[in-house]
Amino acid sequence: MTQTDLMKIARKYPKFQEQNSLDIYSREGDLEPDDRMKEGKVILPFQNRFRDPMLSGQKICTSRFRKYGLPGQEFIAFGHVFKIRKLERWALGDVALQLFRQEGLSSPSEFREIWRTIHPGRNHPSLFVWVHFFEEVDRQ
Repeated sequence: MTQTDLMKIARKYPKFQEQNSLDIYSREGDLEPDDRMKEGKVILPFQNRFRDPMLSGQKICTSRFRKYGLPGQEFIAFGHVFKIRKLERWALGDVALQLFRQEGLSSPSEFREIWRTIHPGRNHPSLFVWVHFFEEVDRQ
C-alpha cells in the first residue's frame, strides 16, 4: 500500500483524523484481525491530546483491546504516516507501570486516569491489551 493509498483512506474516514475519537472495540474477535486489517486498511484513531507527543516521537505505542493492525502495516494520524513495528500482548497494569512514557504520558497515574475515561469499567490491571508499537515513516 502506497502513501497515496493511505491518504485516500484518510480522506474517506476524516472523522478519525479530526475529532477526539475514542477507542472502539468489541469483546468478540479481540484476538483476530478484523475485515479492515485483512483488506490492508489500518484505521487507528487517537485523541487530539496525543498529536504533539506522536509528532515529536515521544509517543511510540498505543494499547488497545483488539488488534488494529499488524507489523509492517501503515496508518495515518494527524496527517502523518506511521508504521506498526511490532504488536505485543501486555497486562494493562504492566503497561501503566512500564510503558507510560512510550504511551506519551508523564506517569502511571496519568495513564490510568486517561484509560478510565476512555474505558469505564474495563480498567482492571490484569486485563490483557494489544500494544501497538509504531514509528513515523520518513521521520527526519
